[in-house]
Amino acid sequence: MRACPKCGRQDLLPRPTRVSCHAVPTLGWPVRVEQQYVCTECGEVVEGMPVLMPITRERDGPARGQIEHVRAMILGVPTAQTFPGVQYPGVYVPDTQMVVPTHEGTIADGSVVDQHGDPELMLSFAEQYLSAYRALMPTGRLPTSVVEVMPALHLLVVAAELAMKADLMRSDKHTEGHSLKDLFKNLDGSHRGEARRRFANCEPNERLRSVGGPPQSISVVLSAYGASYGGGSQVYLDTRYYAEPTTKLKESPGGSLSKANTPYPIFLPYAVGVLIETFRFFDGAARLARLGAKVARGARADVDNNHGDWGLVPSSLGLIVVQVPQNARLDARHDELPEFRRWKEVRPPGFSVSWMYGGSELLFYRLDERAPDSMRIGNIECRLWRDESLGMHSRDLYKLADVLDANPISNTLRV
Repeated sequence: MRACPKCGRQDLLPRPTRVSCHAVPTLGWPVRVEQQYVCTECGEVVEGMPVLMPITRERDGPARGQIEHVRAMILGVPTAQTFPGVQYPGVYVPDTQMVVPTHEGTIADGSVVDQHGDPELMLSFAEQYLSAYRALMPTGRLPTSVVEVMPALHLLVVAAELAMKADLMRSDKHTEGHSLKDLFKNLDGSHRGEARRRFANCEPNERLRSVGGPPQSISVVLSAYGASYGGGSQVYLDTRYYAEPTTKLKESPGGSLSKANTPYPIFLPYAVGVLIETFRFFDGAARLARLGAKVARGARADVDNNHGDWGLVPSSLGLIVVQVPQNARLDARHDELPEFRRWKEVRPPGFSVSWMYGGSELLFYRLDERAPDSMRIGNIECRLWRDESLGMHSRDLYKLADVLDANPISNTLRV
């Protein structure tokens, strides 16, 4: 038993459990067991964590008594990154303990996309589309028709597009359009080079080399999924609108057209895999790790006002970080305080970030033997991060890696 969180004077007593079976086949008809507790002293009601149990048969049946309109909620198992859940409006039938949906539901997992976008989330979509392509693509036999191949091909082309757009988004580059060839051309030169190197060693190219043939290039493969039918259409459109009238094409070929230009993917699945691998290779955390950083997802120190999905130990990169709280840097209108501006002008950081850090700004300096043990701005104490794991966001790890790749931080922190 546990004490009442409100009055603290009485143990909570369990109420009768409420069992409800959710009539949603795609969720597996889960049974939700809800336990409530009540304080006999003050009447406080506390919800226990619901338990989900799958069942193998339907419990449908006619309602013989009153029904109750509810907002049903099915929560999954939380991970370090997500907390998936499905909600829907429904009616609860006490006779059968069934919850029957009355409208479409909603699904969420706690993902938040801000003004900068989320490249890692976009890449996760690319990985999911690639996985779905592999499940859908007829394998080990000749397809029975173009129709059988088209859904898988569509997912594969989308996966290639998303993988490159995730890379471009991370580099703050132009991400519009659907041309795989143009998207690849816009990637950073080093990223293109790494993708070419990896693709040259993929399985189909190894086979080509084994018989004395020149390896295929990733640029040529991506170009095969661009314009079709003499420029009248695009492959990314054909995979969705294959059977539309020829009058819909930009350059109509006339009354009819034998649609023989649909690509059959041989090299493209490997190209998509390479593009995903290249994104990971140039991830900020991966680049910092290659520089010797102690950095890991979910490893930030468990202290107040430490934000971000990643944990970075600054001293592992020869750095020290000043965490300046909001009340030391911004006024009530969120304008920078003159005192903080002057303080920073005297001690210019080699790198700084402030977006989504709870109002704090993180200032990065080179660590040397004269680094202070504490720092104040006016009468406000600022936290120094040296050997503990500082919470950071992925996009800022990437920008920090850019700074360190260009030139090591030389500015030191002075008292």
